[in-house]
Amino acid sequence: ESLTYCIVKPGKLAVSTPMAYAAYHEYGQEIKRPDLETVLTGLKRGDTEMALSGFGNVLEPVIFAKHPELFDLKKRLLQLGAWCCHMSGSGPTLFAVVPSREMAHHIQRALLNDDELGFFYGNPEVYSEGLPALDIRIAQTCAHGVRALHTVSQD
Repeated sequence: ESLTYCIVKPGKLAVSTPMAYAAYHEYGQEIKRPDLETVLTGLKRGDTEMALSGFGNVLEPVIFAKHPELFDLKKRLLQLGAWCCHMSGSGPTLFAVVPSREMAHHIQRALLNDDELGFFYGNPEVYSEGLPALDIRIAQTCAHGVRALHTVSQD
């Protein structure tokens, strides 16, 4: 089965991988771990809901505590219709699984016009250094992994 993703990265937000892992090892609360077996079983059965229930990222609580604006972006992706959303690696990139390419394009348009997110209008450095406030790629799984279908950056 094919899954469609919105891959979203705030242009000016960087996360140090060593810092993320150091903070993770110091984190005192329980963290839900991804369940790869559930993901693979769900994908083999064509049970998307089961597959998505196994997705996760143990570094999310640590990074979201340090960068609440990233957690706000995750919530926004879910509000816009993503089936699930998680951080990729140690962040700050997020991936959101969406029902269709059409929904991915809807989410892309909504995010690029959303002035509630500080990534857009709250940081003038984004424009002074010429980096996009938010880079959004729409990707889809295929037999050879993930391939990017479309890229849009805000000027």
